[in-house]
Amino acid sequence: MSGAWSVQPGSLIRASTDWRDRADALEGTAKRLRLADQSGFPPSVEGAAAAFVREWATMVDDLAETARDFEDRMMEAHGAYVESDVRSQESFQEWLLQMGGGER
Repeated sequence: MSGAWSVQPGSLIRASTDWRDRADALEGTAKRLRLADQSGFPPSVEGAAAAFVREWATMVDDLAETARDFEDRMMEAHGAYVESDVRSQESFQEWLLQMGGGER
């Protein structure tokens, strides 16, 4: 393995959008879990059912938070690529001007 990576900045935006969509879906699922009616369970297991649903909702919320973090990281990486490209272009234009071969 060479250790070199090739990243297309546009793919970072698509990945960020996909992670946002996953987070939205997970947040919706967690909300539906918290709103789930446990009244259909017999009293002997109603408390256990409620605890089970709360635990699952918490786990799904944690997954949604992780997906949001991934979304943010993809956008940060995209921003870094764009910033680097802009700096490189500005530096090259300055060099061209110094050499008398470029316009601003």
